[in-house]
Amino acid sequence: MDYYGCYLQAMHTLLRQADEPFWARQIAKDLDLWEQRQSVAAHLARYGEADSLDDLYLQPPARRWSDPGQRTWANVLYTKLRQLCHAAAVAIERGEPVGPPGLVSGLPQVLHGKRCAACGSMRATQYDIDMYIAPRVLAQEIAAKLELGSLEQVVNDCLSMRFPTILPARRRIHDILTCSGIDISERDHFDGTCEHCAGETMAACSWSATQQNRPDGGKIVFTAVRA
Repeated sequence: MDYYGCYLQAMHTLLRQADEPFWARQIAKDLDLWEQRQSVAAHLARYGEADSLDDLYLQPPARRWSDPGQRTWANVLYTKLRQLCHAAAVAIERGEPVGPPGLVSGLPQVLHGKRCAACGSMRATQYDIDMYIAPRVLAQEIAAKLELGSLEQVVNDCLSMRFPTILPARRRIHDILTCSGIDISERDHFDGTCEHCAGETMAACSWSATQQNRPDGGKIVFTAVRA
């Protein structure tokens, strides 16, 4: 399977649908160079400099993506495809084989939010939750669709938020947060003011999912790893 070509094609589809015509054209050129000359030099040159692919953040017009979650998921997908394209191009340049992507590497191990230093209340936003689950869901979808030769379907499903696993994954994290005593903020990006004590004492905090040690196996909860 031409993994590199599949990654480039999916990247092109994503950039085109995200209203990034300049970068969509550049990736289209890279795809042509690969198909016609088996060359990756031009693509590798698009990394590492100012205003490169490394710096791109997808921000299409709000009328296109009315759900704030769409932007989050699209940028997580973009980051993953960018990493896959670059890694494949580097391997080809070195004469190494390009294989399928791994499911585990690079997945976030903690969920980020905020904790009040005064009253101890903890809070996460939907953005925090999506940044935790999106890499996992997308890694699974990419692996499954890639083997079927339909990687571009991941782009379409992501931009329309049609993954059947999104809502169950969100509900699962919501439930774990609630069991862990962590509030879920209605605001996407809250300020430093605590909604419980009104103090301006909210600070960054991270939690990892752990299994409670009980005879019945216990339930999964989030515990603080850094405040």
